[in-house]
Amino acid sequence: MMKHNFGIYGLGVMGASLAKNIERNGVPTVIYNYTHDLTEQFMAALTVYEFFHALERPGRILVLSICSFMRHSVRMYKSG
Repeated sequence: MMKHNFGIYGLGVMGASLAKNIERNGVPTVIYNYTHDLTEQFMAALTVYEFFHALERPGRILVLSICSFMRHSVRMYKSG
């Protein structure tokens, strides 16, 4: 599996625009969104597990989502 330099967690209008711009400028980026409606536009991770395991360590993640399962996601990332 290819390791990505950058991750965007949460798409929405802003995240989708940022993802397109970052990819266009040659930075391998993995995307995750908790709803799958926007992820179909991208080569995106389907699960939080796939998202975190697709990142190089240390991971660079832009979080554009405030939701209750973020705490679980951060614990998963830290545990490897």
